[in-house]
Amino acid sequence: MRVPGILYSIFLPLLCLWGHTAKASGDALDDIAGSMNSAFEMALSETDNTASASGGDNGAVPEKGAFFTPSKEVSAEIKEKMITEMLKKVPADKEAELRAAFAEIDIMQLMGDAVKKDGYQANDLALAMAAWVTTSFSILNDQETNDAEDRAVWKQFRQVIATNPSLAGLSDRDKQVTAETLYWYSAFAANDYQQAKAGTPGWKLDEVKDYVKRDLKARKIHPELVTISAEGGLVARK
Repeated sequence: MRVPGILYSIFLPLLCLWGHTAKASGDALDDIAGSMNSAFEMALSETDNTASASGGDNGAVPEKGAFFTPSKEVSAEIKEKMITEMLKKVPADKEAELRAAFAEIDIMQLMGDAVKKDGYQANDLALAMAAWVTTSFSILNDQETNDAEDRAVWKQFRQVIATNPSLAGLSDRDKQVTAETLYWYSAFAANDYQQAKAGTPGWKLDEVKDYVKRDLKARKIHPELVTISAEGGLVARK
């Protein structure tokens, strides 16, 4: 599931010419699906209540409300929003080149192909939420989460969605907007991290970690208070 190894290696090198990609698209994360953002924050704030019941590989994984039927039109809308955000930072004469790079990317297809072998589906809101969280913690810890930890967080969010009517009852559109925004943002953050680690001019590791931490905290996840466990997903630090 881990986004750095899935999406970064596939297409983000195409975007290196255009600077701090995740910072350019930060507004998209802040207003995911408009009023739905508050429901997403509420789901993340409830993880302590679900960790003991949903982590690890024991028990059935609830499916209620997790899946959505993706639309090409919605994907195009989200992609245009990402391009618009990035165009705020690139020279005007680079717009055609930027659009050409984005035109080659079908993020739902790429993600779906990458996670299928592990039994996941890209049109799963819980997968997108887990991908963003595990990518963020991987960046902050300078170490990728493992498969068991990824699965525990995914199961945790499946449980949160199944027991939260405001999430389970979202429209296909709202779920897709949220999921694709999280996939894009996770990949952009992974790109920023890799560029900073490589010492690429213009990228600073402290800055990348600062905005990753800020965005987690904005969704009620405080890295200094919680960690990721293979047994429980997001759990309080001991």
